[in-house]
Amino acid sequence: MKTTNHCPECGKPLPTGGQHKICPACLMAQAFASRTIAPAAQPSTALPPFTPEEIAGKFPGFGITECLGRGGMGVVYKARQKSLDRWVAIKILPPECVGDGRFSERFSIEAATLAKLSHPNIVTIHDFGETGGLFYIVMEYVDGVNLRDLLRDGKLEPRQALAIIPPICEALQYAHDKGIVHRDIKPENLLLDRDGRIKIADFGIAGLIGTRGENIGTPPYMAPEQTDGRTDHRADIYALGVVLYEMLTGERPSKDLVAPSRKVQIDVRIDEIVLRALEKEPGLRYQTAGEFRTIVETMNGAPSGSADRAGGKPQTSDSPTARRTSFFAVFASVVSIALIALGNAEVMMIGSGLLLLVGILWFARGIRRQAVLVALAAVGIAAAVAMLVNRNRRGN
Repeated sequence: MKTTNHCPECGKPLPTGGQHKICPACLMAQAFASRTIAPAAQPSTALPPFTPEEIAGKFPGFGITECLGRGGMGVVYKARQKSLDRWVAIKILPPECVGDGRFSERFSIEAATLAKLSHPNIVTIHDFGETGGLFYIVMEYVDGVNLRDLLRDGKLEPRQALAIIPPICEALQYAHDKGIVHRDIKPENLLLDRDGRIKIADFGIAGLIGTRGENIGTPPYMAPEQTDGRTDHRADIYALGVVLYEMLTGERPSKDLVAPSRKVQIDVRIDEIVLRALEKEPGLRYQTAGEFRTIVETMNGAPSGSADRAGGKPQTSDSPTARRTSFFAVFASVVSIALIALGNAEVMMIGSGLLLLVGILWFARGIRRQAVLVALAAVGIAAAVAMLVNRNRRGN
């Protein structure tokens, strides 16, 4: 008798083949409960962030409640926008990064460009400006956790990890089409809200601060060419490859890159996806985020376990083999009609048996839609045989 495991927290059935002992919803709830502000590694000369009380006077239109965190791109505060009665996040850029006398002009131009980004998977910028010598950006507040929180207990299940990549790729492609590169894709900048939607934070901030020539970014996630100042949109693809590697294995790739399947038990076909994104030469990576997304979606939509059963790659409904089998199934149906016209019952019986056998074999390989078509063709031929035999008997 088949038993169904249930989540000990909420009692809901657990996903088949899942590695976690609790359901995804409760896993997310645990991440919310364990959320902490991890201090980022800062130079010893860096000034401590202002307290909400210290900067309250600079933002009279907001009720600042708490400091959410600090990173290389500034300090983020949670605030209530009084005029619209909504929660927002206010990022104050680090003073040491904006000391350039021409920064104010550059900030106004580039922040205005970033504010025009409108995508469901990109954190929205509501406003920006300067007050009391502080350059700030008012952003959408995402009530959730970042990917780092979810990775605190180790790796994710392969299907979960792969499911996170497409919406990020979609957002990256949207921004890249507008000539905007993120330059600092990492788990801390990938936010998940309480409904499970993922959003990219700090879009373009690294480029805004780094236009003076510094190598801006987070070293473990930076593409090799970033150290030479040759950054283009493919640097984001490399960084996302690092994130995917970390989600799958629980650790970032080392200098001597090892395939994920040699560290954890996953489908070896995922290796090709990850390793291509992590190519040192930009020209060898996926050339667009859209291409990366398509490959991942195809992989994540493949029938589970069919590669192991058949000793090869599973065939999806969009694969060349699947298309050929669909054509063959339709062809078999046409042949059956022709055989009916000829009235050759013996040939039809042999054909229906062979078709039924092929359908069973394809079903075992995971080519299920085409297997059903072939089986229906076989049944159609068998039915035609029965009709012919019955007609002949009545004729005799």
